Formats: sequence, structure tokens, C-alpha cells
Amino acid sequence: MLTTYQSTFASDSLDTGAKMALVEEWLGPAAAKMPEWKAYAQRVLPANDWQAFIALVSRDWGRGFDDVLPTMTMPVLLFVGETDSFYSGVRECAKSIPNATFISFPGLGHAELEVRKDLVLSHVTKFLKKVGQP
Repeated sequence: MLTTYQSTFASDSLDTGAKMALVEEWLGPAAAKMPEWKAYAQRVLPANDWQAFIALVSRDWGRGFDDVLPTMTMPVLLFVGETDSFYSGVRECAKSIPNATFISFPGLGHAELEVRKDLVLSHVTKFLKKVGQP
């Protein structure tokens, strides 16, 4: 599937609308549940390099950092929606980082959480105050 996206996005023959349709397909059901995401994506993605999107969907997300995480001593904020496919990995990651703060958002997936600044920003602000950042 990733190879299909790579070759399709690399093609200059697709217009932005066709590429947006592929992004929605890649995100799956989450995109359909969030009409505000589509407006956001239509505004932001075309302004960005489509090659960056190809790199995102092409990345080997299975590679681990188990040996590095315990050495990270700085404060780290990790947050994830509980229906996000990355949820268990983020939760485990937080357990491995000594100074991590983990926040989960019930009922939200990856794409939904990206556009819910109303839910996320208060947690980020609280975390920054806790670690001494303005």
C-alpha cells in the first residue's frame, strides 16, 4: 500500500484534489468522522512539500528506540488519543522515559486529536509551567 502512495504522490500528473482524496484514504475512517480535518488538510497540505508526506507514509515505523528512551532525562510530554493505532506504543514509550508525562484522550484517534487544540493546549500549557517554560 505504501508503495502505491509513494508512486502516486511522486507523479506530477495528480492535482491537489486527487492527492487530498488519497490522503483521506490513507487516514481511513478517522477522516470521515471529522469534516473540520478536511478543511484543515486542504489548507495546509498543498502548501507543504508532497515529498514530505511521501516520507511520512514511507517511514519504517517499526524501528525501535528502546535503548535510547531510558536515557532521555529531560521532561517529555506525550499525548495520544485512545483510539489512535499508536496508543499502546506511545503509552509504552512514556513508561520508558524517566521524566515523561503521559496524557490520553478518550474516544479520539490520531487525526481527530490533531485538530482538537481546545483539548490539547491546556495540557501543554500546564506541562510547560510545570517544567519552568513560559
